[in-house]
Formats: sequence, structure tokens, C-alpha cells
Amino acid sequence: MLMVMYDNCYGSEPKGIFVDLTYDSGFKAVFADEANKTLLIGLLNEVLPPQAQISDIEKYYSDREQGKDTRDGKLTKLDLICKGTDGTTFIVEVQRENRSGFFQRCVFYAAGAFHRQLKAKERYSILKPVYIVAFLNYRMQHLETSLWNTNNIVSYYSFTEKRTGEAAPPTISIIFAELERFTKSERECKTDRDWLFYIFKHSSSLIDIPEAIREKPFFNQLLEACRIAAFDEQKKTKYEKAMLDERDILEIKDYAFEQGLAKGLAEGRKEAAERVNETARAMLADGMPVETVAKYTGLTAEMIGNLA
Repeated sequence: MLMVMYDNCYGSEPKGIFVDLTYDSGFKAVFADEANKTLLIGLLNEVLPPQAQISDIEKYYSDREQGKDTRDGKLTKLDLICKGTDGTTFIVEVQRENRSGFFQRCVFYAAGAFHRQLKAKERYSILKPVYIVAFLNYRMQHLETSLWNTNNIVSYYSFTEKRTGEAAPPTISIIFAELERFTKSERECKTDRDWLFYIFKHSSSLIDIPEAIREKPFFNQLLEACRIAAFDEQKKTKYEKAMLDERDILEIKDYAFEQGLAKGLAEGRKEAAERVNETARAMLADGMPVETVAKYTGLTAEMIGNLA
């Protein structure tokens, strides 16, 4: 089963010849369209391990909601659910901004999809693996940063035995592609993976299909699917509305953050000033002269006088 979700975009209006695939609405307009199923398969197969390669997606579903496990449980809403022919589940997400708890969120989604496969009295042995594939428009934090560069932007997390590194049977796996780390220019792109990440990251700024890949059917199909002018009227209207709605949401969040930051700075300055005043009062109480208090607190004699 394949589940696709999308997050956050911003700006005032959709622009460009091609959609921006790092934005929710752009990604969804291309890869959530059943007519572009082969593009979604190609995208995922570039980052999935050999044992998880997709031969076909069985069908799309309209149900976007995963039920709660308990009455007070958290509701999970998904944008698209598909099923692979072998029963393997994939959850795909585009994430534009770093959020705390994102890894835990991925595990939460995957765990829900994993355990909901079984019906009463069915055996655990029939459970199929669940993969989360997340395309991130930012850099994750890694212990050894030198191991992560423009040639190494995909990370793969799964269950392994700590001492020996022995891999457990496939259950839940999480894959991240850090697009912010991909810095190759058109001239530096050599492999299909290079070109896929390049288009994914720069689609909105392209004015035509790069000459180096014009003879490659997959990339021609991909960019034609991204061409906004090729959308029918209904799809274009839906895409533009979704873009504007998401941009409005992010602008509101940005404004709230800025207001919160300003408030935090003001409160921080107030707290710092009060700590200086408390220090000055303590020094005065110990009998220190005003000149000494002024020297070590930075307060003027007048300000110190007003503390008494």
C-alpha cells in the first residue's frame, strides 16, 4: 500500500512554467495524478533499496484517513493511498521545513500502516514491510557531517542488531532524501539520479527541458507532467487554489513566529535588565560604593540611585 502526503508552501501566487516539486501542491499535481503512475514508480525506485523496488502500483484509493487506535488517539490524515502489487506499503512525504519530532512522526505513520494490515486471527507472518520515503528541502543533523554531501543525500533507517549490524526481517524502514545537500549544476549531473534530484529541486526555475535529457523518455514525461500550461482547466484551478491556500497558511505561521520572536526578545531584555538591577541592589546592600557598582553593572549613578 502506498500513502502520499504533502506539507507547506508559501508565496502570493503560483508562478513559473513548471510546478515546484518541493512544494506540496506541485508534488501532488504530478505524482498523485493516476495518469502519472509510472513517474511515481520511477521516483521511488531511485531511492528505494533493491529488495523494495516497485513493479507496479495496483490502484489508488480516495480514503485519506487512518482511523484512531483509541477514542482519544491521534487522527492521521493522508492525501493519497495506493497499493503495490506485492502488498508492500510506502508512505511518501515532501517536507519543506525542519520540524521537531519529524522522525517520530514518520515512525508513527509507519507503525499505524504496519499494524493495520492484520485482521482478527490472521498470522503476523503475512505482514508486509512499510517504507516511508521523505524528500526534505533542508539538511538533517548527522553525527559525521563529512559523510553527507551532494553525492550522498539519501539516508536509510531500518532495524539492525547493534553489535553485528545484522539486518532484521523487513518491517518498518525510513528513507530521507535531503535535497538541500544536492548542489550539482546541470553540467555536473551525470546519472539519472542526479537529474531526478536536479529537476526535483529546480523545476520551478526551468524554462525548458535541459538538452542533456531531452532524449530520455522518463525525464521528458516528468517535465511535461510538471508543465502548468498542460493542465486541464479543472486541474489547474485546483492546483492554483491549493498553492494559494498553503502559502497563506505559511505566511500566517511566519508572521506568528516573527511576533513570537519579537516578544521573546523584549521579554529577554527585560529579564536581563532585572537581573542587573538585582545584582546592583545586592552590591549596595553589601556596602559597595556607587562608583564600584556602576563599574561592574554598567548602570549610571542616576540609575543606581533610582534602585534605592
